[in-house]
Amino acid sequence: MTKDSKERRKAKKARAKAKAAAAGGTKTATGGEHTEATAALVGKMGGNKVARRQNNNKRPLVVGDNRKGEKEKGGKAGTLVEKKKKEEEEEQQQPPAVERERRDFAGDLNAYLASWSHDKQNWKFSKVLQTWALENLLDKRRIDKELFRKFLPYAESIQGAARERLLAKVNKAILDDEADKVVDMDLKRAQIIKQRLSSEEDEEDDSGND
Repeated sequence: MTKDSKERRKAKKARAKAKAAAAGGTKTATGGEHTEATAALVGKMGGNKVARRQNNNKRPLVVGDNRKGEKEKGGKAGTLVEKKKKEEEEEQQQPPAVERERRDFAGDLNAYLASWSHDKQNWKFSKVLQTWALENLLDKRRIDKELFRKFLPYAESIQGAARERLLAKVNKAILDDEADKVVDMDLKRAQIIKQRLSSEEDEEDDSGND
């Protein structure tokens, strides 16, 4: 091998080494950039976690207050449910408005009283009919004279709160009549009912005294 050939090979190897060294330096630089970017991202995420922890530590503990509020809400909800249930029960005792308009209450009351007087074995109490009768007992347009006469013995048999409401109704009607406030009411009926119920109470008091 000649001297020129050796020198060319040495020069070629030197260029190859220089090229390889340059490529390695580029990779190292790129890797360094990636490492720095990754480190910055990790640092940012870590900072966010620390900030969240600090914010959580600053929040006041209100577990007890929340439970108390929940109990108060539960108590109010329970009261509303009970109130609604009571209103529904009261509505069930009263016939719906449409039913009140269409139903022949006078005719039903007449049959109800006939069963009470002559067939008590098959007679069944009706809260709706009794309530309607007590509300309209003094109204001649809804309860005629004959039906009123049939209802009197039944009225005398009524006890408890219904009897007290009936007496309060007739007493109020009599007082309103004295003050000229009565509208569409037969005051003679009020006086008859008061006399019948009062005389029955007097008889019970006398028997109790004996």
